Amino acid sequence: MAARSYRPPREWLLAQGKWPTGPFTAGAPQYVMVTAAIVANYLAAAGTRSLRSVARLRTESALPR
Repeated sequence: MAARSYRPPREWLLAQGKWPTGPFTAGAPQYVMVTAAIVANYLAAAGTRSLRSVARLRTESALPR
């Protein structure tokens, strides 16, 4: 069970909004913007690759040589 009860970020979209780019309703909490930015960055990095492939690429590039 989650530590807090909260609305999923997508529920803060305006009627014409598109996940994860928005626009979001006025007064949307900070976690909505942070989550949207994480998703947008992941989608840009992933392209057509799988989540595992993206994670492996990030992990391998962070390892010391």
